[in-house]
Amino acid sequence: MMREEHESPIIETFVSSDHDLLQPSTNNSTSVMNRRLFLITGVVVGVALVAVTLVYVLVNNYQLKIQVNNLYTLLENNNSSSGLRDLLDTKRLLDLEKRQNSSHTTVLSLQDEQTNSSTQLQEQRRLITSLQAGQSSCTKDVSSVKKDITDINKTTKSLTTKFTNWETQFATYSGQVQSNFESLKQRISKLESARPQPAPNEPLTLANPAPDPALTKDLVLDITRTLFNDQNQPQLALSSVGARVTKYSPFFPVDRFNTYFRTDPSTNETIVRRVPKSAPILRKLFPSPSRQKILEKAQVILSTSLRQGDCFPLALPSPNSPSFVTIKLASPCFLHSVGIRHIPADVSLTAPPITAPKAFRVFCANSTDSAKDVFLGRGEYNATHTTIHNSTQRFAMNPLPDKPCQSFKVQFDSNHGDPDYTCLYNIELFPQFGER
Repeated sequence: MMREEHESPIIETFVSSDHDLLQPSTNNSTSVMNRRLFLITGVVVGVALVAVTLVYVLVNNYQLKIQVNNLYTLLENNNSSSGLRDLLDTKRLLDLEKRQNSSHTTVLSLQDEQTNSSTQLQEQRRLITSLQAGQSSCTKDVSSVKKDITDINKTTKSLTTKFTNWETQFATYSGQVQSNFESLKQRISKLESARPQPAPNEPLTLANPAPDPALTKDLVLDITRTLFNDQNQPQLALSSVGARVTKYSPFFPVDRFNTYFRTDPSTNETIVRRVPKSAPILRKLFPSPSRQKILEKAQVILSTSLRQGDCFPLALPSPNSPSFVTIKLASPCFLHSVGIRHIPADVSLTAPPITAPKAFRVFCANSTDSAKDVFLGRGEYNATHTTIHNSTQRFAMNPLPDKPCQSFKVQFDSNHGDPDYTCLYNIELFPQFGER
């Protein structure tokens, strides 16, 4: 009691002092209390609502599970519930159909993608194939161009060499021709001085002809000997010295055909095919050229021309129709040799020139009866490796011992392969000189 009495004043003092420190004003304490009560109330209400919601969800879920289990139990134990089972089966079938439809749609889309991929792949393969073909073609073209360039270079070198040789030969021949021309001028001057001259006012008459025939003949022989033969032997089968073609075998009209050449790779032979340029009815309306025209064309063999295509075409011989030409000279002579001249193989369209003559025979044809022709000799022209320097080939003949001949018949028995005709460029006749 004494202790309580002793402590009571102290407690009272402390309480009184604490109460004095913590004592708020009347208005402030009321608002704080109201706020605290509102907050606590809201929290309690929210927690209660959440708890109620969870309980409700759990209860419904539990009831649903119980119903489902009861339903399966009924389905398993009760055979009379076929309607519900059918309903469930129908639902499952519908689900399966939906899945199948979705799977089918997926398969169709995959097939479309595969088809598109296959089409793109085929296009890419086709593009690659065309590119490879183009590359191969370009490679072949490049190889062909390179080969052509090589051939052109070789041909250019060959032509350059030939041109150089031709220039050298031309310079040599020019000097020879100039020398021969000067010699010829001197001979003409001598002949002119030896010719009898008429009086200044006396007209030319038959009793006093201007040229002497003997001197004229010597002049012609000198001219031909000087200009046309390297062996100082005259060539008399020239239209410029009076020779002419009098007879010929059937003429082949080359200009009425289109000619095509082809080389057989197995035999390396040239195959010729000729196609008429016009129909048979047109050929009847426009017949072959006249004999006069053909004779004019035949005079090419009596010239020194050697232009490609400028020849006299004779049809190939048959058993009843030999291939020949008859040349009549200005005067009779004893024949020494015959020369055949054709374009060289290096400038011909075919190698060897298939239209060049090959085997031939020479006759003296002074009589109009061919049965009385006298055989003088034969020869065979080789056109395989001819050049511009050896395109003329000479063949010795057997002249008649008793009398000279003026008309010579050259008969061609074969050529170098052309199936239709033989082309004659130049025929040369060389006489003998001496005691005869």
